[in-house]
Amino acid sequence: MPSEQTDPTPNDSRMTRQALRRVVDERLLEARFQPIVELRRGRIAAYECLSRPSSDSGFGDALSLFDAAENESMLWDIEGVARGQSFNAASEWPEGVLLFMNCSPQVICDERFLASLRDGVKQAGISTRRVVIEITERSDEQADTGVLDQVQQLRDEGYQIAIDDVGAGTSGLNRIMSIRPSWLKLDRALVANIDQDRAKKNLVRFMVHFARLSGVRIIAEGIERREELGTLIELGVPYGQGYLLGRPGGYDQRLDPELQDLMSIGWNSGTGAVRDPRSVGVVSIISEATNLDAALSATDAAKVCLRDRSLPGVIAMDGYEAIGWVSREQVLRAASDGRAELSIASLVSDNAPRVCGSTTIVEALEIAAARGGSDASAPLIVTDGERVRGIVTVKELISTAAEVCRAVQTRTNQSSGLPGRVRCDEHVIDLIERFGHADAPKGAGPDAAFIDIQNLASYNEAFGFELGDELIQELVGQLCKLVSAAGRDAFLGHLGDDRFLLIASNGRLRSLASKLVEGFNRSLRHNDLLLRSSTGGPAPVTVRINVQIDPFHGLDSLRAFYALERHGRSGAGDTPAIRLDQGDAPASGERFAA
Repeated sequence: MPSEQTDPTPNDSRMTRQALRRVVDERLLEARFQPIVELRRGRIAAYECLSRPSSDSGFGDALSLFDAAENESMLWDIEGVARGQSFNAASEWPEGVLLFMNCSPQVICDERFLASLRDGVKQAGISTRRVVIEITERSDEQADTGVLDQVQQLRDEGYQIAIDDVGAGTSGLNRIMSIRPSWLKLDRALVANIDQDRAKKNLVRFMVHFARLSGVRIIAEGIERREELGTLIELGVPYGQGYLLGRPGGYDQRLDPELQDLMSIGWNSGTGAVRDPRSVGVVSIISEATNLDAALSATDAAKVCLRDRSLPGVIAMDGYEAIGWVSREQVLRAASDGRAELSIASLVSDNAPRVCGSTTIVEALEIAAARGGSDASAPLIVTDGERVRGIVTVKELISTAAEVCRAVQTRTNQSSGLPGRVRCDEHVIDLIERFGHADAPKGAGPDAAFIDIQNLASYNEAFGFELGDELIQELVGQLCKLVSAAGRDAFLGHLGDDRFLLIASNGRLRSLASKLVEGFNRSLRHNDLLLRSSTGGPAPVTVRINVQIDPFHGLDSLRAFYALERHGRSGAGDTPAIRLDQGDAPASGERFAA
């Protein structure tokens, strides 16, 4: 039997307290800063300060140090040293870069905490809005309850709140709903191998959707692999942190340019050069807005509104940070009813949420519809990272949504969200007109690939159409990952059922076809039903790719192009198509003529 754990002896406790006191008195902590990256723009948006004991402190690592401090009721002293180091560093950072500080609930509940923060930001000369208080897991239920009283005071003074390790420990839905943070940090257990785990993808997709509707920003922690980063970008996670992006170190780090390109392509290309109309971001319908200093009086703001009678209101700003929206009526009313000297910050509406430019029209409508009260018609404030881009009015949202719905009905496949057969036909006709005539140089046009899933009907019959649809979605996901590598002029469309069309610049599809087969094959190995069906079940599911080299040269009709899918010959008439089957490509990458 394992021996029972015993409490430390008084002598042990005394020695530990002496060691901790020495850490505090001699400042034997080393500050390490790990970047938090805005994945949409490929830039460092913040640093999290991580404290490590010095080599001569007597503590081997941070866990043993903070465990000892908690046991000896010295968390306040140890975290005080860490906060001081954090503020000293942040004073040298560019404007807009945020500071994330880990604080245990016991320390947050201490009556000295707010005064300590005030002194820190004052000495560092930074705005409170650049400081994010990250609530750690080092808590019990009683301490966590006391945090709620402090959180509102922190918000009132401009600090932001983050909850750490969401998806693990005590950072559950109840805690999120009670604290109402500005930031959620997804636990690394959710991020690890997310590219291979459908359940994790679905959970993170739900969290992203919840966060957008609630005006909360999400950070994925523990990103260590490119595949994880790509999947998180695909799921719409806006911020990331982990060894792949940057290790704890100095606060002047630079991102890997190759990773920056990956992030830029992943966010801006999505499913390729052709975007699903339902993914149109609000950035496309932004209206200019007038930004005024939040400290400006209602009287001065009223003068601005009276000079421009078309002005619907103003955005109250604290530096680069948008405090909120103040309508024209609110400004003029305050200026005339005895509140003229009040700052416009005191008039700010809580019903004008901030959204990023990539927020879709549909999501923005959901956010707008979730608001209530007399100012439910207030516009949404659109930001690009930490900077305000403008506003989007509810009227413009509704108008654009109607246009999007009409486009979706006629041009988009409803099951995949990709351009449908109508849009595919339009794109092919355009290419035939450009490269099909006799004077067009041979080899100048793009290549095309017809892609479908073999034996899907047998799979549907054995396991049901719902699981068959999951296979199609998996293939769509694999295709979307390849589009960014296929070039900015790539086109990906859904011809119907399990058939897809990929068009890309000359010479790219040969290698991409093998990668698609390999990726799809890897995903199938994680499908338990497919593994069982491989012995005694329906015929194995495979992906078939018919690559056409320079197919548009010499073509004169849409009918002739789609005939290539059935006959397996290129449009040039003398160049064979390339065919790839899942059973051949993963092992050897072999290509064979049709």
